[in-house]
Amino acid sequence: MKYIGHARKSSESAERQILSINDQVTAIRNKFTDLDIIDIITESKSAFKPYNRPAFDDMLDRIERGEAQGLVAWHPNRLSRNEIDAGRIIYLIRSGKLRDLQFVTYTFENTPEGIWMLQMWLSQSQYESAKLGREVKRGLDTKLRQGHFPHKAPPGYVNSGPSSMKGERYVYADKERLPLVRRAFDLALTGAYTTAEIHREMLSWGFTTVQHGRKPRPITYAQVHKMLRSVFYTGYFKHGGELHKGNYPAILTMSEHEQLQRILGRQRDDRSHRLTRREDIPYSGLLKCACGLTITRTEKRKYYRGTNRTARYLYYNCTRKSTRRIKCHQPRMSESQLQQALEEKVSSYRIRTEFRDWALARLTTYFETRTRQDQHIHDSQQREVARLQDKLQALVDMRAAGEIDAETFGAQQITYKKRIATLTQTLSRGADTRPASLAATKHLFEELAQLGDRFREADPRTKRTILTVMADRDSNLALRDGKLELQATKWLAVIHEAYPLLEAQYLATRTSYFGSTKDRLATLAGIITIWCSTVDTVANLIEAEVTQGRRILPLRPKESR
Repeated sequence: MKYIGHARKSSESAERQILSINDQVTAIRNKFTDLDIIDIITESKSAFKPYNRPAFDDMLDRIERGEAQGLVAWHPNRLSRNEIDAGRIIYLIRSGKLRDLQFVTYTFENTPEGIWMLQMWLSQSQYESAKLGREVKRGLDTKLRQGHFPHKAPPGYVNSGPSSMKGERYVYADKERLPLVRRAFDLALTGAYTTAEIHREMLSWGFTTVQHGRKPRPITYAQVHKMLRSVFYTGYFKHGGELHKGNYPAILTMSEHEQLQRILGRQRDDRSHRLTRREDIPYSGLLKCACGLTITRTEKRKYYRGTNRTARYLYYNCTRKSTRRIKCHQPRMSESQLQQALEEKVSSYRIRTEFRDWALARLTTYFETRTRQDQHIHDSQQREVARLQDKLQALVDMRAAGEIDAETFGAQQITYKKRIATLTQTLSRGADTRPASLAATKHLFEELAQLGDRFREADPRTKRTILTVMADRDSNLALRDGKLELQATKWLAVIHEAYPLLEAQYLATRTSYFGSTKDRLATLAGIITIWCSTVDTVANLIEAEVTQGRRILPLRPKESR
C-alpha cells in the first residue's frame, strides 16, 4: 500500500504551538519507516476555510486516481478544520479509495467505530476553529471600543510591534514623519496639486515608510493615493463598514477630509489628465476654454536666416477635441498675452492701503463683538451633539432588536458619527477658532493690498497656487476672448463687488476741489461705513469656514515669501 504524507502549519494563533513543518516531516519519517511513503505534501495555508489549500486538494485528487491508498499526518487536525474537507476525507474512506490513515499522535482503525471516532476528532477541530473565531471577534470588539486600530499603520504612524503580535500592538504617531504628512495634506487642500505631484514632493523631502523588521522604503504613489483618501487622519477609522473613534492623535479635521475628497473628486473627473502635467507647463489642467474644453500649449519654432537664430514661440489654445463635436472659435493666445490676462485679473482684486487699514481696524471691533456670542453658539452645539448621540443610541437599539439590517445600520451609523465628530471637533476648538478667524481675515486684507505686485514677481508654480486659492473650490478658470474668467471664493467675490465703486468715490472725494471740507468728510464717512459693512460680511464668511474646520489658505504661499 502506498502512502502520501501531509504536513501543515499556518500562522493562526491556535496553531502557534504546533510543530513546525520540518519537525512534522521528521516525525513522520521516523515513526513510519516501514510504510511506502511516495511523497510528503507540505503547506502553510489555513484549514479554517475550504478551497483554500491547492496542495491539499491535489493530494486528495491523486488518491481518487489511485496513486496512493493511505495518508500519513501528525494529527487529524492537520488534515482539516472545516466540514467540507472533513466530509471529503470521510467519503474517500467509505468509498474504499482511502483505505488507511496513520497519525503520529493518534491511532486510526478503518472500522465503523474508528471512522466515527475520526469524525469526532474532525468535529472537535471544527469546534476549536469556531470557538477561536468567536474569541478573536470578542477580542477585536474590545480593541475597537478602546480605539486601537487593528491594521497596519498608514504613513505618519507606527505600529508598536511586528505583524505577528496580533491583538497586542497599537498605533502611535511617528514624530519625525507625521508633520510631513500634514504638510502634504496642506498642499492637497490648495487644490493646486494632484496626487502624482504630491507624491513627487514627498519623495523630494526624502519621505520613507517604516515597518518592523524592514528597511525604510520611499513612499509609493499607491500609498499617497490611499493616504489622501483615508479618514484615518481625522482620528476615526473604518472597520467592518463602521466608523470607530481612534485613540491616536489626529492631524486632520473631518471637514478638511470632506473638502479634500471633493477636490480629489474634481481632479478624478477632469478630462485634462492633470496627473501627467509636466513641470514646464505651469497652467496645464488649470485653465479651461470658454467652450468647456481643455486649454493646451503649442510650441512653434521659426528660423531667421538673417540673424542665424531659431526663435521659440508658445501659444495657448483650445484643444477643439470633443466627442460632442463642439465648434469652438476662441482665439489662441501667446504666452505673453496669457500672462497679461492673468495679471490683469489678479490685479483687479487689489485694494488700496487706506482700505486695508480701515479693514484691519474694523476687524478688531468686529471680533470683540463676536466673542461675546461664542457662549450661545457653544450651548447650541452641545444640544445638537446630545440629540445626535440619542439618535445613535436609538439606532443601536433598533439593530439589536433586529428592526433594521446591517447595511442600513452601518450607513446611518457612519452619518451620525461623522456629524458628531465634526461638532465635537468644533466644540473642542472653542475659543481657539476666534483668533484663527481674526488672523486669517487680517492676513487676507494685508495680502490684497499688495497682491498685484506679488503675483507679477512670483514664479510659475506660485502663480498657479495663487490662482487656485483665489478660485472657488467648485469652479474652473476659463479663457474667453483673450480674458480670464475667474469665479472667486465667496469672500473675494464680496470684496470685488463692493470695492471698485468705493475706490472711485474715495479718489473723487480726495481730489475734488468742489464742496466744503465738511461735505467731503461726510462722503468719506459714508464710504468707510459701507466698506466696514463689507469687511463684516467677509469676516463672517471666513469665520464660518474656520469654524467648520476648513483652512483659509493664504494667497501668497510660504514658498514665495
